[in-house]
Amino acid sequence: RVVLIEQFRAGAFAHTPESGSPWLVETVAGRIDKDETAEQVARREAEEEAGCVLQQLHRIGTFYQSPGATSEQIHYFCGIVDSSQAGGIHGLASEHEDIRVFTCTRTAALAALADGRVSNVTLAFVLQWLSLNHEQLRAGAA
Repeated sequence: RVVLIEQFRAGAFAHTPESGSPWLVETVAGRIDKDETAEQVARREAEEEAGCVLQQLHRIGTFYQSPGATSEQIHYFCGIVDSSQAGGIHGLASEHEDIRVFTCTRTAALAALADGRVSNVTLAFVLQWLSLNHEQLRAGAA
């Protein structure tokens, strides 16, 4: 199963009449603090935002978000978790997070991408990667 999160996004709220709900389905994500590695952030954010402990962490890659406008890079990972207990509301009160965690099948997630229900590029990218690599993940080779 795929573990996803849903949270309110101010940018989406500004365009809600045109683009739908300001509550976006996303992957777990976070900023790298000083003296942290991208891998440490992936593990920390999985616990904070989804209540999941990563059993394995597979690096997808590092990419520029919008190189014409910013030097920001995003580090993408695929984390393997026990999804049987995933769900509920998570996030840090200090960060005013109200994050709903849910699971769905890989097929359902990819169907949402195919029919336009995925509205953010990070989730679209990660789901496409999963589509290409799920067999290697199952075999333990990704």
